[in-house]
Amino acid sequence: MKKSLLFLLFLVLPLASSCGVEGEIILPIDYHSASIEVRITDGYGHAYQGVEVRLIACWNEWSNQWVQACGSCSFRRSGAFGSVFFSASELAGAGLGFLEVPEGYAALSSDVFEDEATVRLKVGAPALGYVLVDVPLSYLDSNKLVEIEF
Repeated sequence: MKKSLLFLLFLVLPLASSCGVEGEIILPIDYHSASIEVRITDGYGHAYQGVEVRLIACWNEWSNQWVQACGSCSFRRSGAFGSVFFSASELAGAGLGFLEVPEGYAALSSDVFEDEATVRLKVGAPALGYVLVDVPLSYLDSNKLVEIEF
């Protein structure tokens, strides 16, 4: 009798553990702010002052669309050190379609379907010509420094 009860217990026990809700591991989603710094130099490493850097568009993984930037908030000229910086707040204000956290800045998520974006810039001046530059951003590399040589 005791052996048959033990045998029955060993048959029922695995079935009992499979009943109910499966246990999932739920990872919290984290966000990293996105920013871009552009440095413009000549062939000798000297800074170009007054070069235009314009946000043109952005492709976001979460929407799989290219979103055009608004005109007035997407334009800067390089300073004395040849650099232009677009902060996370400025990227959000440019209407590029980034995910925005409640604090109001552009962010990339740790979620596998929300962790990449590509920002398209137009860089140049009338005397130098213009180039389009695609800047890839990711959750692990969300603050990008881009050096452009004319």
